[in-house]
Amino acid sequence: MNNLNEFINGFAELFPGESKLFPWEITSNLKLILEKYILKLKANYKIENGIAIHQSAIIEQGVVLKAAIIISENCFVGANAYLRAGDYLAKSVTVGPGCEIKSSIIFSNTVIAHFNFIGHSIIGN
Repeated sequence: MNNLNEFINGFAELFPGESKLFPWEITSNLKLILEKYILKLKANYKIENGIAIHQSAIIEQGVVLKAAIIISENCFVGANAYLRAGDYLAKSVTVGPGCEIKSSIIFSNTVIAHFNFIGHSIIGN
C-alpha cells in the first residue's frame, strides 16, 4: 500500500483525496488536481485564469505563471522564475530567481535556490 504521508509529513492534510496515489500519478495529473483545489480556496487568494496567489505572497518582476498554480501564504517567487502548469507552493516557500518549476508540489518552508529546475516532483519538509 502506498502512503505518501509516511514519507512527507502533512501530505494527507493538504491533499486528502490523493494520499493513496503513487507520486507519478499525482504529478502527471497535478494540473487537474489543482484546478479542483482552487475552487475551495478562501477569499485571501487572488484567483485569475487558474492561478491562485495568496495576498501575502511576493511575486517579483518578470515571473511567468501558467495555470493551474497555487502559491500559498508568505511565499516568495524571485525575478524571472517560470512556474509551468501544475505547481503547488505550500506556506513560506522560496523560489529563487530564474528557477523553473513544472508539475510539482513544494511543501512548507522549502527553499529552491536560484537557477534550478524542479520537474514532476514532490518535495517535502
